[in-house]
Amino acid sequence: MLAIFVIALLLGEGGIAVTPSDHRRRRLQVSCPNDACIIEDVRTNYPFITSLTFTTDEGSSICTGSYVADSGWVLTAAHCCVNEGTGEVDPTTEVEIVFAPETKEDPNAPRVTIGADSVFPNPNYSSWEVGSVHENDDDACLLSFDPNEVDLTGLDVIDLVVSCGGGTCANPSDWDDQQVQVMGYGTTGNADEDENYDIPFRTITLTTVPCSEEGKNQDDVICTEDLDVGDVCAGDSGGPLLWPTILDGKAKFLQIGLVSRGPECDDRINDPGASESPRGAGLEGTWTFIPYQGKFLCDTAELCDPVEEGELPGEGDAVEEVEGDATEEEGG
Repeated sequence: MLAIFVIALLLGEGGIAVTPSDHRRRRLQVSCPNDACIIEDVRTNYPFITSLTFTTDEGSSICTGSYVADSGWVLTAAHCCVNEGTGEVDPTTEVEIVFAPETKEDPNAPRVTIGADSVFPNPNYSSWEVGSVHENDDDACLLSFDPNEVDLTGLDVIDLVVSCGGGTCANPSDWDDQQVQVMGYGTTGNADEDENYDIPFRTITLTTVPCSEEGKNQDDVICTEDLDVGDVCAGDSGGPLLWPTILDGKAKFLQIGLVSRGPECDDRINDPGASESPRGAGLEGTWTFIPYQGKFLCDTAELCDPVEEGELPGEGDAVEEVEGDATEEEGG
């Protein structure tokens, strides 16, 4: 099943409320300097994470994604999937999806390669007016793969928070001042370290904050800030923003966003004392807010129960309900 919880609207084992007030809050146990951790045994701790390499005739790029459906779907950012000049998927695109690797180059991790016809960016991503408050909205993309072509033993999907019922949708303010976790296989901000392409899997703990109006060119995002260290770097784009909770007495993550844009990054792992550009209004990390992608996720994956028109947010339906912001640096 698709791991999306839309109250009473999706196929699933039962309805799950999707705001922090409806869940037991779980505090993340952080034991690494400045909350920047290199994680071992990735498959056990984060069995849904994926490392992505996009290759076209023009070159290659790296991103991160999350495994969201056991029928064969991975979620990442639209800016990973499309050609920046055309706004379309390059017909020569190939994507290598590597599941829960210990490092970027882990030779033992299961993997599968897909073509351009299996890459589905949100069709609205490239339709917004340049310079508008919606310029980078709908930064989400789904990748389809055949689960019979890859060994998924020990892997598991991540639950996506998508809430819309009776016309009431989740809002980023529902998650204000929450401790969240971001992760990926992106660069560190240290030129010497980044020469090594075999990048380890890292996690960083952040706090959600209201988005400011300064520099605004996204209006469908949830924002984070860490005054001491950065959040994401090139290559982390599309990776999950996770909210920790407890469900049925067990520790659980719910994905509430994905990496869209972020401020400049520093080497938080090898130089915990690294200073960073001034933070503050207009310099929050911005994350595509999963509930606002409900219509795209359901229509593309085709695993949702029929719903009334307008019940799922998408195509700009929900953007007026949230204060948005973007920084000038992309996550990757």
